[in-house]
Amino acid sequence: MRLLCLLSFLHGLEASRSLAGMGISLADVQGLFSRQRLSSDQAVVSNRSVTSLDATTSKKKEKHPCSQVVSGAEDRERSHWFGGDCKCPAGYVVAGKSWECKDALGKQKFSSKIGPTKCHCAATSECESMVLGAKQRNSYKKNPDRPCKCEDHDFVLEGKAPQCAVFLGERYFPNTLPPQECYCHRANLVEYDCSEIAHGAVETDKQQKRCICPEGLFLGGEDQQCKDFYGAHIFPKRLKPGLCTCSANARPDHGRGSGKHLAMAVLPLFLLWWI
Repeated sequence: MRLLCLLSFLHGLEASRSLAGMGISLADVQGLFSRQRLSSDQAVVSNRSVTSLDATTSKKKEKHPCSQVVSGAEDRERSHWFGGDCKCPAGYVVAGKSWECKDALGKQKFSSKIGPTKCHCAATSECESMVLGAKQRNSYKKNPDRPCKCEDHDFVLEGKAPQCAVFLGERYFPNTLPPQECYCHRANLVEYDCSEIAHGAVETDKQQKRCICPEGLFLGGEDQQCKDFYGAHIFPKRLKPGLCTCSANARPDHGRGSGKHLAMAVLPLFLLWWI
């Protein structure tokens, strides 16, 4: 054993002399190995971070019980390669606010991966019998969320029913409104600048006359018109000025969890790096 230690020492001494002859010090060699080890550790942490983020992304897209995603919905029994794994009963479609129901709005079949919402299955009606002065759009198949329209180009939706509130002043609307509670009326609503309706908002769609809050902010406020669009990033120009605000506190509930999951995934990596 002593002989082996001695040979190892002599070999190291000879290597040190060779390096010295080449103008390389032992400190330089140690520094090189130290940098390689640091680079290797950073690569490991980076790979773990990517893995954690991938796991977080896949978790956000996991399936949920259909009845929790949309009230009144049920699982599809047959193959669901197209349309999603959930469905509303025959003659019913997903109804609610567009920023909550997302791509499922106006559809009978949808995916449970959109996550729990406040939307529900509602019975459909013929546009003509549902709203006076309305008719079905020629492009209704491409616009399942708003398949109806006021027939006259200068008319928009009016009505006092709560279900009409979100679509007041708009020409296009869904086929799930209560029959004969809303009607088409000549547009005479006053329009305001987006910044007057909610500070910081700007116009985003001149044709549809819509405003948008700054990135990361959503519409909020105590007035009823603000509650009708609470949590929306985009809203119509027909709202009254000075009653609503663009605020981060109005962020939709279903969007808060993803940030929390991401923070929980990154925190262990930060602690590992710090230690």
